[in-house]
Amino acid sequence: MSSNSEIASLTKTYIKTAMLELLSKQSYDKISITELVKRAGVSRTAFYRNYTSKDELIDDLVKDILNSTSLDAKEIIEYNMNDLEIFYRDLRSKKKEIEILTKASLENIHILNRKKEIAVEILKRNSLRGYKDAAIEGALNSILSKWILDGMVLSDKEIAIITYKIFHEK
Repeated sequence: MSSNSEIASLTKTYIKTAMLELLSKQSYDKISITELVKRAGVSRTAFYRNYTSKDELIDDLVKDILNSTSLDAKEIIEYNMNDLEIFYRDLRSKKKEIEILTKASLENIHILNRKKEIAVEILKRNSLRGYKDAAIEGALNSILSKWILDGMVLSDKEIAIITYKIFHEK
């Protein structure tokens, strides 16, 4: 017999998969909760038991992408070349999901502009906040945004080198 947490986890997986499938075919604003739950094979009640809105679902999808990376407690500027290459490799492993979220042309819901931005998540894992952190956050978001919008054509090593040089060369 499955536990409630296993059922909730499975339900979320069905809903997230359905959202990505729908986003690959139509725009965010055209997707209704009714269509989403029908595609996921769950009830509206099950959707609202797990999410308050489609926006929260998108946040959860972005969080999944972030959680798939090798981000840890150290600051991005402390990453060596290998750390950065692994970070970009981890993001590339979610390329399909990132492309779907990005290409969906979501109004005010672009993956790099979510409340749980990648750089913000990195900084949350650090104890110091300030102007330097804000500069790092902006630079990293710009690098990631350009790399993603360019279709991740640069290899993980190439983008790691660029990132490393930006943060370490004076």
